[in-house]
Amino acid sequence: MTKEEFCKLSPSVALGFVWDFCRLDEELGTVPAPVPPPPPRAPQYDRRIPRKDGTTYASEYDLEGLRYWHGRAAAGAAVSGPYQEKDAKQAEALGLWIAYREAEPDKPWTGMRGDVVVNAAAPNARPTVYPKNAPAPSGGFV
Repeated sequence: MTKEEFCKLSPSVALGFVWDFCRLDEELGTVPAPVPPPPPRAPQYDRRIPRKDGTTYASEYDLEGLRYWHGRAAAGAAVSGPYQEKDAKQAEALGLWIAYREAEPDKPWTGMRGDVVVNAAAPNARPTVYPKNAPAPSGGFV
């Protein structure tokens, strides 16, 4: 069968041929290699990480820093109290950032901080600390 003949088949018949082909490979002892999952997408929105001297953003942390703050938020979410729900949301959001940083450890992030599109600084262990309640940083806007 040629490629053109195969492409003219209905999807259900073509899928049957593909299924039979894969079964034949299993019987012969050669199984097709699994397709690797796609890398995680970059988070659309940045996440504030409050500090006693200001605010930092998840997009500017390296993987080690994200894991540290995720651990603190997860520990707070495990203890019942007034901040349990807030810490659980923070841990969930930082989990997405960790997955992204595992796939793209050195790539600067571009996305939304509040209502502003920004190009974040490259990830590092000591990100910029912005003053509390300050508007989004003026540098790096798209």
